[in-house]
Parts: sequence; C-alpha cells; structure tokens
Amino acid sequence: MKPSSASPSSSPAAESSAASPSAPSSTAGVAAMTAAEDPSPPPSTSQEMMAVDRRGSHAASCRWTVPGFPRIKARALWSRYFDVGGYDCRLLVYPRGDSQALPGYFSVYLQVVDPRRGTASSASNRWDCFASYRLSVLHPSDESKSVHRDSWHRFSSKKKSHGWCDFTPSSTLLDHKLGFLSPGNNDSITVSADVLVLDEAVSFSGDETGGKFTWRVRNFSLFRDMVKTQKIMSPVFPAGDCNLRISVYQSSVSGVDHLSMCLESKDTDKASTSTSMASGGGGTGSGGGTSNGGGGASGSAAMVVQPSPADRSCWCLFRMLAMNQKPGAGPHVHRDSYGRFAADSKGGDNTSLGWNDYMRMADFVALDAGFVVDDMAVFSTSFHVIRESCSFSKSVVAGGRGGGGGQRKVDGHVGKFTWRIENFTRLKDLLKKRKITGLCVKSRRFQIGNRDCRLIVYPRGSSESRRGTVIFIHGAPTQSYSYRVVMSQMADSGFHCLAPDWIGFGFSDKPQPGYGFSYTGVLILNVQTLSEEEYHVEFDKVLSVLNVKSPFVLVVQGFLVGSYGLTWALKNPSRVSKLVVLNSPLTSASPVPSLFRNLRLPLFGEFTCQNAVMAERFIEAGSAYVLKLEKADVYRLPYLASSGPGFALLEAARKANFQDISKRVETGFSSGRWSQPILLAWGISDKYLPQSEAEKFQKGNSSLVKLKLIEGAGHMPQEDCSISHLLEDKQNKLATQLLKQQE
Repeated sequence: MKPSSASPSSSPAAESSAASPSAPSSTAGVAAMTAAEDPSPPPSTSQEMMAVDRRGSHAASCRWTVPGFPRIKARALWSRYFDVGGYDCRLLVYPRGDSQALPGYFSVYLQVVDPRRGTASSASNRWDCFASYRLSVLHPSDESKSVHRDSWHRFSSKKKSHGWCDFTPSSTLLDHKLGFLSPGNNDSITVSADVLVLDEAVSFSGDETGGKFTWRVRNFSLFRDMVKTQKIMSPVFPAGDCNLRISVYQSSVSGVDHLSMCLESKDTDKASTSTSMASGGGGTGSGGGTSNGGGGASGSAAMVVQPSPADRSCWCLFRMLAMNQKPGAGPHVHRDSYGRFAADSKGGDNTSLGWNDYMRMADFVALDAGFVVDDMAVFSTSFHVIRESCSFSKSVVAGGRGGGGGQRKVDGHVGKFTWRIENFTRLKDLLKKRKITGLCVKSRRFQIGNRDCRLIVYPRGSSESRRGTVIFIHGAPTQSYSYRVVMSQMADSGFHCLAPDWIGFGFSDKPQPGYGFSYTGVLILNVQTLSEEEYHVEFDKVLSVLNVKSPFVLVVQGFLVGSYGLTWALKNPSRVSKLVVLNSPLTSASPVPSLFRNLRLPLFGEFTCQNAVMAERFIEAGSAYVLKLEKADVYRLPYLASSGPGFALLEAARKANFQDISKRVETGFSSGRWSQPILLAWGISDKYLPQSEAEKFQKGNSSLVKLKLIEGAGHMPQEDCSISHLLEDKQNKLATQLLKQQE
C-alpha cells in the first residue's frame, strides 16, 4: 500500500543519497553523506547569485546561479543556506557526478540540517523533519525544457541529504546548442529547489509492547496536492523489535478519491534511537527497544539458530484513527488490523498494512467535518505487540539406517522450534474487548528442509467454528504447496484450511513396492502398493487425526490423486458440505497427459520417474508461463532428496485405470445420488484438459454445478492465479471465487 514511485534509475536513493543502478544504495549513502557533510565552505565567486522566494514559514523556492559552469574544477559545490520551517536547507551539486554516479552524469542533492548544528548542545539533540521537494536545472529561455525531479524524504540528524546521483547527463548541460548555459552570464547554469516542510508534532505514551502514538500535522493544506502522488510520513515510534510510522496519501478507489492510511515498518538502528518522544514543532526522533533474539536449548545433539538482525520483526495488533477535533461534529474514524511487520518483505512479512479506502477524501477535508481544523489534521494509532522469544535447533540424529552406530550429519530436515509469548493473556483480553474473532498470530519464520515454516496460533480459538473447514487435495505429480496463496487468503477470511500432501507425494512418506512404512508418531501404515482404495483409507485416517468431524468444503484438482478425491467424495457425500473442482478429468473422454502414458511404459517409465524436474515441467506444460525459480525449487526438492517419490508415482500411475476412474466420476455425479452444491472453477488456458470438459460436466449436473471460468489460468488455477498480473485488488482470483461460493 504505497504510492507509485519512479523507476530505480530515476528515484531518490533510500535515505541519505541516490544509488546508481550498478551500486547498492548503502554504499551510495556513505559516499554522498561524506561529501555532503564536508565542513569546508563552498567555493565563492563574486558572480554567484541565489534568490529565495518564501511562501509562508514552511515553503520556499531557491534559485541558485552557478557561473562558469564548464570551467569548474571543484568536485562539489554548495549553495548558501536558506531557511524553511526552521531548518537550514542548501543545494549540493557534483558537476561531474559523485562517486556513485554513472559516468557522465550530473548529481544534485538537497541537504537539510538543524540550525543548532553549531551550538554546544547540538551533539545531544536529535531532530528530524519531513520535506517534499522538487530539484530542477532551469532552462533560461524555455521553461518546458527544464529538468525536474520530485521526491519526499524524512531528513534527520543522521540522514541529512537526499537526491539523485544520476540527475541528468552532463553533456545535456554543457552543450551550448541545448541552451542550459547562459553565455551572457559567463556560461552559468541555474539550479532550483522548491521545498515544503511539514509542520508537525508527535506524542507517544506507553512502551514498545503497547501504547498510543499521535501525530499532528499543522499545515495539511500545504501538502494537499502533494499527497495525490506522494505520501507524508510521521516520525517512527518503537514497537517490539521494529520501528513503525504512520503514512498518509490519497488513492482513487472505484473512481472516488480516498484518504489512505497505513502503518509502515522502518529499518532503523534501534540501539541508537531515543526512547523519548516529546510533543512540539518539527517532530522528534524516536525508537528505543531491545533486539529479541530469544533463548533456546542447546547441547551436543542440537545446533541452535538464533534470529539475525535481518530477521527482526514484530507481530502487532493496531487501531488507526483519523481524529475528529470538533466537539459534536461526529466520532473519530477508526479501523483495526494486525500482522507481522519486518523491515523488508523477503521473509513473507509485511512492510506496511492499512487501507487505500480509509475514508472519502471529501468527507475528511469538508469544512464542517471536524477532521481538519485551523489547517491541522490529527492521526493516531494505538497498538499492542506480543512480547515473544523463539529458538530453533537443528538436531543431529543418532544412528544410521539399519541401526548402525555414530551420528548422522545435520541435514536441516529435523529440528525443534520453540516460541514463547509472554503477554498472551493481555492479547486475548484485548481481542475480546474489541470483539475481534478469527484472528491468527504467526511466529517468526524458520526453515525445515529448505521450506519456510511458521507456527500459527488462534488466541480466541480456531476459525473453524465461524466459517467452517476447507480441505485442499492436489493432483499428481505436484504437492499441497500449490495451494499456499489461496489457503492464506481464505484463512484470513475465517476458514480453517488444511492441505495434506498425498501419500507418495510432496513431503509425505513414499511407500515402495514390497516395503511398509510409518507416519512417525501419527499414523501407522502398512501399504504394499498405492491403490485407489488405499488412498481413501489413508485420507480417512488423516481426517480422524485432524479431528475433522463436521461436513467440510472439499477442493480437488488434477489427475490421479485429485480424481481419487472425487471418488472418495462420491463414497462419503454426507461428509462434504460443498465440493469445489479445479481442472480435473471429469468425463470418460478426458485425455491422459503424456507424462502418465510414459510412466506406464516398461523401462522408459523407470527413467521418466527419476527426472527431478518432472513436476515443474508438468506444471509449466499445462500453463502459459514458466515457474519462478524459488517455486520450482519446492516442487523439485522431493525428487532431488531421494528416488522414492519417483517410484511411488510410477507405481501409482501403473496401477490406475485413468479412463475407468473418469467414467465413474462422470456417472457418479450425474446419477442423482449427489445433492451438495459444486463450484467448477476452470482455468481456460489448460493445455491438458479442454474447456469442453467443464461444460459437459456442468450440462450433466446443471442443477448442482456452477461453472466459473478463470481467464489466464491454466491447469493449476491455484498456482496460476497467484502470479502478479492476475491479482484483483490484491486478492487471488481463485480465492475470490471460492469465497463468493461460501457466502
């Protein structure tokens, strides 16, 4: 939920400077800050001119004319300071580019400092201010040819400079034919800065595990146009292991302008920030807090892995408010949300949470509404952060295969994750007071077998009692990982979602012909081969272990084991409340993909089943795209780990009678014995099963089947609909169809 920004090559550098595309921003920040903070005075010349046009106390335009530009030898030039909102601002230029610029580029930065920088007390004073600005190189005769760049930034005692290392090619400015140089004024160029500084005050009560943060913007009208394309941001405040801030901007939702408001995480060095947040003009720095690494067991049989600083995150329940300042005008507008914040989204956590449609902008700025009074708007958030610690140990397993002695090397597939929540009762009481149900708390992530995992806790009980259970069954040769996106979104909407890996697939056990196996500590099986009946038996056992007793929504997809899910449903209609079918063989005429035909061939099948990229190639061949590497790795992993998955698939494919299964599915649902509603969600770009399959099935069950065609999706809608160009309002198309079916 961020306003749109320019491309990386033209956007401002994060924090203190601009980074070129070929260099990391952190390095760029160090280089530019070193030059920008050089205490030496700027070169002086009798012809240098600077004019400042003030528009009130918090807005100013500066025009700086630099004479003899082509002949300048200095690496950097500084303008004189000009005051905006009580802060000293100046322009910093590198005629031939700074250390991070691409060759042949002109660099321009805006530098903001505290006017108290020269006083004895300045070293102990932290300050920050938010500014929106435009930097320009002006064309003396044609304004339309001037070069402009716009941005915003929160300047601070540590991050004083912001701008672009690649503002414009130097050749553009030095070419007399292009007209940027003024021959009548000693080949001078003119650089300008238009600066708006936010007049703000903040107050904070509480500590990093909970409290209230209030942000007063005293000159909101000055930024009224700016928030249409940019955003204004508060100072940060401490929350658990993170620093959070309020961001406000404008969004168009269904053609109507809305005030948008979100809570963002900000990657700040918490150890060096101040815990005090006094109210007053100009805002204050904030922070404070402890890094929560957590404790954990250790010993000769375990390798303990503690969270690194890069994994710093916090789970937060928060309420955001637009405060009504006019007595009797109406109530405050508030909304509640929750989630795990982190400095970046690499681990699947949130960098921001909020609402594009917080409230209509017209309602917010109306004169008699009370939200903007004497040009002041007040935003606030109250928050509760769980106090947590965690530890993860990767165990060294004693003994090898056959009970031999010694220890087996740590392989990442065995371990123990411990998560401690110290203020859990307080969270439950708060949820009860606010009447929030179905909320889940997610732990920090940890890895088992190269898969990211989390623990999930429902403080007020499982959502199953609210909207019911949904069980997802995948097809061959894939795994339950394909449902990760739609499951997450349906769980957030109040469903209890489960997706097992079928026996022989994904990360479940892989029975081999002639060998028994066990589900350690959960299920004891003795399976010689993988027949349809055995799949039904094991699915019944899974439901028993998971204590699924009430009728549930069953979602099935794909060949072979997906079809076994349909035949199980026909045998157990009373256990299914609703059935959702995604691209599965449904008629006796359903084609069989070449993969399964090849597996049935003697010898060639043995070679085919040991192809580690078999699953990902099957997915890609059924859809019009290539899997991203991180997704392909998950589908590939079981086949890389051992030969078991391939031989399990081989046995299952050779034992199945594809045509007979499809015929029984077709006749079973059209026989009149099935009475539950069916949603048929079909990816119309399926390369294995044509759309006519779905239409024929619907025609035979017209009173029960509701057909929904999903554009752009192929054989696996649950995977296809998770790619970015098919998102609708940040929600999976398939999830949208499933949720509508449950209303």
